[in-house]
Amino acid sequence: MDIKLEQINMNTGIDGLEVLNEIASDDTIFGESPIPEVIDEYLYKGFLLLSEEESLDESNPIYRYFIVKDNSKIGYADINMSVSSNIGIVLLKKYRSMGLGKVVFSKLLEEAYNKGLDDIVVATDKDNVKMRNLCTSMGAELTDIDGQYHYTFKNKKSIKKR
Repeated sequence: MDIKLEQINMNTGIDGLEVLNEIASDDTIFGESPIPEVIDEYLYKGFLLLSEEESLDESNPIYRYFIVKDNSKIGYADINMSVSSNIGIVLLKKYRSMGLGKVVFSKLLEEAYNKGLDDIVVATDKDNVKMRNLCTSMGAELTDIDGQYHYTFKNKKSIKKR
C-alpha cells in the first residue's frame, strides 16, 4: 500500500482543492460544514499560504499534509507542535474502514518524532470511537479526560536514550 504524506504549502498542486471541498461537504466529519460554500481557487491559495506560514512559525509550528494513496489525495492530516501537541486525520468517506488510518497515523507519529517531539498527545471527543480505538491499538496511554479523551504516545527511541 503506497501511502505518503505531502506537506501542504504554496507548491502544493491545485488537485488538493477537490479533496478539501469533499472534506468540507462531509457532514460526518464536521456535523454541519463550517464552510457554507465550496472552496474556490482563491480561498484554496490562501489555505496553502497559511499552511506554509504556520509551518514556519517557530513559536507554534503547525504542519499540514495531504494524505496521498497511489498518487491521489485521499485526505488531510496535521501535526500541531504546540505544548499540547496534537495530531489530526481526516480521510474521505470512501477510504475509511480500510485500515489506512493506522498506516497514516504511524507516518504522522514518525514525522512528529523526527521534528523533535517526544510526547505526542491526541485529544479526541468521546464520540470519536474510531480515533479512540486507533490510539489504544497503537499503544497510546489514556492520560486525561476533561470533556475530551487525551491519549499520549511516547517516543520509544528517546526513552531508551534517557
